[in-house]
Amino acid sequence: MNMMTTKEWLIANLIKNNREDAIVRNGITWNSFAGFTSCGCVFAIYESDNKYCVHSSDVWKENEPPNMGYYDKQLTYDELIDKIADTYDSIRKGIKIM
Repeated sequence: MNMMTTKEWLIANLIKNNREDAIVRNGITWNSFAGFTSCGCVFAIYESDNKYCVHSSDVWKENEPPNMGYYDKQLTYDELIDKIADTYDSIRKGIKIM
């Protein structure tokens, strides 16, 4: 049985968001870019004017950074998904790369 890579899993599940949903964290307004909910867990990509961030938890407190980090806004969508997959895999392996 072939297992999906993390990148394939993200591509299969992420839904790009065309709405103007926004949250404010650490004084920055983040617009919802893409995400999904699975088994009660939220996986969300947000964007500001100059960067992306990813948070994968039901709760993101006001003064905390996103738990999966920040990413350069100049990345293509494919590059962004590659970087997020690398971060996710590192977190699962217990390696801190941020």
